[in-house]
Amino acid sequence: MDIERGAKLGDIPELIKLHGYGEELLEDNRSQFLMDPMIITDEQLKGDFTEWLEDPDVGFFVARENGKLAGFVLAMIIEEPDDLINVPYVSINELAVSKEFQGSGVGTTLMKRVEEWALENDINIVQLNVWEFNRKAKTLYEKLGFKTIQCQMEKILRKR
Repeated sequence: MDIERGAKLGDIPELIKLHGYGEELLEDNRSQFLMDPMIITDEQLKGDFTEWLEDPDVGFFVARENGKLAGFVLAMIIEEPDDLINVPYVSINELAVSKEFQGSGVGTTLMKRVEEWALENDINIVQLNVWEFNRKAKTLYEKLGFKTIQCQMEKILRKR
């Protein structure tokens, strides 16, 4: 498996497709509670991906298996302190692995590459958010050493 920093502009349609897997998971588990459908057009995603690929503070890594796009991870260096961290840290915005390659180590390899990138940038903390219902992702992150530091709770007062 090859891990590359960045992607080719020709990869963007496949990146959008991989991003869509996460949207499907969200819709399957949260759609009855969302007030408005989360509609992001392919054109908007294309613009976002293009911008992220050009930003030096964004770690955009893609995995290829035999030349085929197997997954990507999008991470960003966050310099501003928040209520929990007052030093720069890396935030994982998205990890997406093609259904064909899930369970084959692609996610693990991409996450380890982000950790290397963080250290290359003299950053010692990597954070991410994950939905409680995304058991596969939570299991992967815990296996990689991530710990829960905060829990967000909600109460649905009325279903839509």
